Amino acid sequence: MEQMQDYINTFGFIFLGTLILIGLSSLFTRETASGVDQYILSTQHGRKTIVHAKLVAALIFVLACALLSIGFDVVYWIIRAGNYGWLANIHSIPKYYNSPYTMNMLSFFLLKTAVHVFAGLMLAICVVFISLLSKNSFFHLSAPDLCLPFHLWLKSLLLFQDGWRKFFNSVMSRRCG
Repeated sequence: MEQMQDYINTFGFIFLGTLILIGLSSLFTRETASGVDQYILSTQHGRKTIVHAKLVAALIFVLACALLSIGFDVVYWIIRAGNYGWLANIHSIPKYYNSPYTMNMLSFFLLKTAVHVFAGLMLAICVVFISLLSKNSFFHLSAPDLCLPFHLWLKSLLLFQDGWRKFFNSVMSRRCG
C-alpha cells in the first residue's frame, strides 16, 4: 500500500507534468507558426469555439493520462503484493505516523488521486492559456525550471505531517509578533 501512495507523491506528479508539458505546450503555437491563426480568426465562430474544443480535449487528455497511470500502478502493486490493506489506518505508514487525520488507506488513496487529477487539470489549463498567449513553445519546456522552487516549497507545506500547522504558525507570528 505504501508504494501506491508514494507513486502519486513522487513519480506520478513528475510523469503527469511531463506529459502535460510535452503534449499540450504547442497546442496553439503551431497555429501561429503555420499562419492558420489568421484563418481561424476570420471564421464565423472565431477563436472561441476552437479554444473551448482544445481546452476540453486537453482536460480529457489529462484525465486519461492520470487515471491510466494510476490504474497501471494499482494493478502492478496488486499483482505484486496482493489486494489487502485498504482498510488499514494511514498511521501504519511510518511517514504518516504523527498525522492528525484518521482515515484508512482507501480513502487516503482516493483523496490523493483526486488531488493529483485536480493538480493535473489546473496545470493543463495553465499550459493551454500560456500556449494561447505565447508564440514560441520553448517557454513551456522551460516552465518546470521556473516552477521547481515553488513546487518544492508547496510539497513540503502540504505534507500531512504538521505542514499546515507550521505554515499557520509562521504566518501568525509574522502578523502578530
